[in-house]
Amino acid sequence: MDDRSQVAQEAERLKSQKKDLKIIQNIFHSIATLRAVGELFTREEEELRECKKFVHLVVDQGQPGTTRRLRMRQIRDNMQARIGRIDKIYLPDDHNKVEELYEEYLGSQRASDISAALNIIDDEIYEVSTQRSKLQKTRDTPKKVPMKMTSLRQPSVRRNHAKTGHFDDIVRESNGHIRRDLPSGIEIDLDSHPTPRKTVKRPTKGDKEIHTLSEALKVLQARTPVSSGIQSTTKDTNEHGSGSDIPEDQADQISHQGSHFIHHGRSSGANIGDHDMDEINRLENARQRDEARASAPVSQLFDPELVARMKQRTLEAGRVVMTGEGEGDEEQVELSDWSDADSDVSAASSSSLSSFDGTVQLYKYTVRGQFVGTQSYNDGDIVTFKTFWKLTNATAYLQDVIKSLHREYMGNLDDHFELQHRHHKGLYEQVLTIGANHDVQARVWTDRELVLVDTCKLAANKARKRQLAESDEVYQVTWENITTTTTTTNTSPVIRTATLSSQERHTDNDKNCIVHACHSSDTPSSHTTTTTERCPDPVIHRNLASANRMAKEDFMTWYSQFFPVEEHKHSCVTEKGTLFFDYSGMLKQINEAHEDELKRLGDVGCFRAEEEMALTETNDDDVAAAAGGRITKTELMKVYVKPVMVLGPKN
Repeated sequence: MDDRSQVAQEAERLKSQKKDLKIIQNIFHSIATLRAVGELFTREEEELRECKKFVHLVVDQGQPGTTRRLRMRQIRDNMQARIGRIDKIYLPDDHNKVEELYEEYLGSQRASDISAALNIIDDEIYEVSTQRSKLQKTRDTPKKVPMKMTSLRQPSVRRNHAKTGHFDDIVRESNGHIRRDLPSGIEIDLDSHPTPRKTVKRPTKGDKEIHTLSEALKVLQARTPVSSGIQSTTKDTNEHGSGSDIPEDQADQISHQGSHFIHHGRSSGANIGDHDMDEINRLENARQRDEARASAPVSQLFDPELVARMKQRTLEAGRVVMTGEGEGDEEQVELSDWSDADSDVSAASSSSLSSFDGTVQLYKYTVRGQFVGTQSYNDGDIVTFKTFWKLTNATAYLQDVIKSLHREYMGNLDDHFELQHRHHKGLYEQVLTIGANHDVQARVWTDRELVLVDTCKLAANKARKRQLAESDEVYQVTWENITTTTTTTNTSPVIRTATLSSQERHTDNDKNCIVHACHSSDTPSSHTTTTTERCPDPVIHRNLASANRMAKEDFMTWYSQFFPVEEHKHSCVTEKGTLFFDYSGMLKQINEAHEDELKRLGDVGCFRAEEEMALTETNDDDVAAAAGGRITKTELMKVYVKPVMVLGPKN
């Protein structure tokens, strides 16, 4: 038992070591590839330090990295995903450079040790597995028990205690050697070995299956004649293309497996006849073939009702397809506002498509070509150029390809050329041959495919490509300034009216100023005055990026007044009167943080900034000084961009 446990532990250790070494190798190859493309970022350097700790644990200390293996796999997957997002043209072509960086990060000695360990670890795992299987086989081998030799003497017959009913069931009539001098009911075969006493066995699973199939066979034979069953069996066996997708060799294998399943667990002296066994085998093989056929993928058959529904949907969507009897009689009426300009796969949609729900069916035309003797394309390769929604645009592009090829090679070769036009079901094809010896050959054609198109996506793509200036919403830049003044006294509760300065009185007269007076009866007592001032004239922008930029400048203008003047000297004033600053010191760091936020938001997110500053804390107030209290003043500034929907009908 100890040997087996040791071998099992050794096998698990080797497998764990192989996993760790593979992870290390993949991670450092990914790091080397990223380093060859460009500089490593801060996040990648932190992951590199974690990987080096993992290498020290696994390679240097020889311990299993089970606890950190999940984290290493996450790092490996993240790096491989980053490599996958890099364009192939920027990936390093020189494999030696990647290997040099790999050895530089991992260490040449460690890299060679890992490669050598991976080369021999499979052999070690195989040896340990072989040893383990031998030990398991030795354990499972039963001890040989010497068997007693039985003599072949004739059985003795006891006339007085004979059991006639038992021997009558097992007499073999084919031998024909029966002793006539024995009493009636006792018959013994002289040419065979002594028959042991028959014991009653419990039915196995195979016997139950055989019994079930036998009952099913009896029901089937009672319903249909045997001859029709044999004919159907012969037809299913000989005709391969009658709907069965199973090859002949696979069908034979299934047949053998079915017959082995039928005979499993049964003795040679089965009570079922040969004919019944053949019928049972046939039924089992047919059942397995039906299951395999049902699991195989089946192509959709032609359904007239489905075609009628599709045509009805096409008519409702505003697109009509009429098909004639002859070749080339197909006519297509397409949506008039689909556009293919300046796009590889045109995705245009009209404003009328906004009323459609779901998808519509459209023809997609793809221009392809095949060339021989050209410098831009390999001989015999099929090149796909562009995909269009309009046949006229696809035909025009096909002609442009032929014209460009003709202009390119007519000056280099002689003036001999041939141009053939072909027309098949409304699709055009042109074959160009240049040179007397057919030096340059080109065949360009158009393929058509019926596809389902999402109208919502097409409308969105069209709006992006046209860069519409109109929008259903505008963006408002506004701010909110909340000033809180708290007066705290150490004597009995004091109820005082807030005293405002001349500037605050002017603000209080404005309708946008709100003053709240809060009284407290606690000891020490405090009195709080809150003044809220909002932007009297919010600025409206149609562009979200411009609104975010203006909100950021408004916030920095307010925030810079709490810092020294040297950190926010005026740098430039635009023609429209907008003032921008050149910040330094702490303000420069805050400004860069907001600039990064603007880049992250782009034109999809609204800017929002909020900051609270504590103003001077004094005790010069007469009431506060007399009571031995103090005055605390804080200012909270909120600057944000708010989208505003435009109400009313469109122009």
